[in-house]
Amino acid sequence: MVDGNDLKIPNSQVLHRMFAHPSGFLGHLGGWLMGLSNQDIAQWTIEALDIQPRDRVLEIGFGPGEALRQLAQTIPDIQLHGVDASGLMVTKARKLNRAKILSGNIDVRHGTVETLPYPDGSFDKAFSINSMPFWEHPIPGLREIRRVLSPGGNFVVTVQPRWAKTDQEIQTVEQWMEENLSSAGFFPMKADLRSFEPVPAIRFLILAPPENVPSS
Repeated sequence: MVDGNDLKIPNSQVLHRMFAHPSGFLGHLGGWLMGLSNQDIAQWTIEALDIQPRDRVLEIGFGPGEALRQLAQTIPDIQLHGVDASGLMVTKARKLNRAKILSGNIDVRHGTVETLPYPDGSFDKAFSINSMPFWEHPIPGLREIRRVLSPGGNFVVTVQPRWAKTDQEIQTVEQWMEENLSSAGFFPMKADLRSFEPVPAIRFLILAPPENVPSS
């Protein structure tokens, strides 16, 4: 079993300060890079969810809030929620989405994937873009996502391993994602690989079990 702490990420200390818990100058730089570089990947991730009006949708690790903004503009009646471990990113996302937050369409909170502040079965859809490799405890985090998804709900997780230098390293990340998802009780899973700059991205589409009780 490959758990989260076993995924070797070069320069992980710097990347964590930029993308896992962004703060200070590196956090501002990481937020700018996420907003700039994740737009195409966000669109690819969101299209797999087949989001409908009035769906309740959760994003884990929303960064500067760009994907939430895209969704709110595309589907006016959608109910969007987000959790991010960085207080800096929460501030940025609230500023970017101020109008939709005031209208009640978007709610963003400071928190971690391991302790999502929502009741069981709160969401029809959930997604995460480029945050899973930086979760401290991926399997408990994924079980929390299972808990807050309604039975039969959809979850999409996408990772673009920008540190990867070879196809083998990308395959290692895909295997790590699949093993953690399976251990958390997510199945069946559809994996896709698409070319982006500078490296391909991996996307898993998962259906929550009909009886959505977190596995132990």
